[in-house]
Amino acid sequence: MVSIQVSKEFLLRETGATEKELLEALPQVKAGVEENGELLTLEVTGDRPDLLGRYGVARALKGYFGKETGIAQFKLAKSKTKLTVEASVKKVRPFALAAFARGLRFDDESVRELMQLQEKLVLTHGRRRRKVAVGVHDAATVRGDLVYKAVGADFEFTPLGWDRPAPISKIMKEHEKGREYAFCLNGRDYPLFCDGEGVLSMPPVINSQRTAVKMRTTDLLLDVTGTDWEACNVALNILCHEFAAAGAKIEAIESDGRLAPETKPHEMLLSLDGVNKLLGVAFKPAEAVKCLRKQRLDATEKNGVLACLTPRYRADFLHPVDLIEEIALGHGYNSFKPKQPSMFTKGSVCVETLQEDKARDALASAGFVEALSRVLCNEDAAFKALSETRFVKIKNPISKEYGSLRGELLPSLLGLLSANTHNPYPQRVFEAGEVVVRGGKEGTQTKRHACAVACHSAASLTEAAAALRHLLESLGVADYALHPCGENRFMKGRQARVMIDGKAIGVIGEVHPQVLENFGLQMPCVAFEVRLDELPYA
Repeated sequence: MVSIQVSKEFLLRETGATEKELLEALPQVKAGVEENGELLTLEVTGDRPDLLGRYGVARALKGYFGKETGIAQFKLAKSKTKLTVEASVKKVRPFALAAFARGLRFDDESVRELMQLQEKLVLTHGRRRRKVAVGVHDAATVRGDLVYKAVGADFEFTPLGWDRPAPISKIMKEHEKGREYAFCLNGRDYPLFCDGEGVLSMPPVINSQRTAVKMRTTDLLLDVTGTDWEACNVALNILCHEFAAAGAKIEAIESDGRLAPETKPHEMLLSLDGVNKLLGVAFKPAEAVKCLRKQRLDATEKNGVLACLTPRYRADFLHPVDLIEEIALGHGYNSFKPKQPSMFTKGSVCVETLQEDKARDALASAGFVEALSRVLCNEDAAFKALSETRFVKIKNPISKEYGSLRGELLPSLLGLLSANTHNPYPQRVFEAGEVVVRGGKEGTQTKRHACAVACHSAASLTEAAAALRHLLESLGVADYALHPCGENRFMKGRQARVMIDGKAIGVIGEVHPQVLENFGLQMPCVAFEVRLDELPYA
């Protein structure tokens, strides 16, 4: 969630509601509210960036109160200005869109709202400017057509807040915004948004001082750049709808043969039977359409199927169930009547959980202490463990420490032992939990493993084999075999594959000295890891 502040007086004036009605309605449009005098602090969920501006909140409230329904519209003119995206920037930050908002009047409150909207939009929807960045310029200073290109670190311009030009290399090291957003760029090529006279901004880092917005500014140039075209279009739509509601005239700018913002709604089909089944009601077509229109969507019905139109300033419609949620919100959760269950059912623990619990009990009774590690991990641990399993990498990790999903448990347990070398030995730990492996229709599969490690001066394969036998017997497996194998992480001749009915379900062995050295362990270690999914449910 992200917090914004909106004037209570503004929302009362825009909606015509009473203060009590307003405070009751805000949570119903996904804007949790905390009263703070004249300013309301609203908690907006991350899937609704269209509510980060005060006019966006007012638009949702008008739909809730039934004052305005359906998709919000505004007149869109075509600007004579054109934007050219050069090939040099395609590998750095490939997409750029722009539009003019003309005829605005700024005061202290509207300037604060503009800064808040820009900041919160790029923080949430823009993923801290990595995915989408927004630049706002005084259009009176813009000359000629626009160009989006990439240059080297020696190029000079005057960034916002400075009074003289400087090389980009210096800006990135010494300017506050350069240091803050350097992670968004590759450190070699830098995008520039330019007009006929020079630099307007260096997305996603800093604007030029030349185009700084002032209190007397009436016309704005909006530039939106990023790594995904539709995400950029959503951001530009949000800004244009906000300024259009404030009385501005919006002019679209052509870029790569496309006018932006694109405002034509997306269409999604929704089964009315599916709606009624999921919500437990019996909506008629007109009732479902009315609910959607209250949520500022549009829809028509034909043969039990709703053709729903979703506005381009919203990016949260990924599945028909998202539309069903909108119908529920439009109907009002407090309007649903409680319904008794039509059949009696008794809850119980699923067999997979029972199996995991048996595995935990067995290993605990064998003298091992349970550990709980994260599924998100650092792939470096797998390299240290000489693992042959390819960990699933996360495309945009929040940090390198959590850049992968573990494919096995042994590296995590060795990392735990590495952090406890100052504690007395023997140390015996185990874990039963989920791992993520490659494969399946979705590209990855979630599996369940059990792993145990013993670390002390007398650790041997015999000890591990005894614990493995105890575990398998506790899970109802009496007939299994150990076949020799040759994994780098275990000592040669002191490792085996665990086999059941000719199928490998795990591995056991004495950990190789190189692995021990990698983890800083000075005591011998033995370990085994089995795939619980491959075992029969006792």
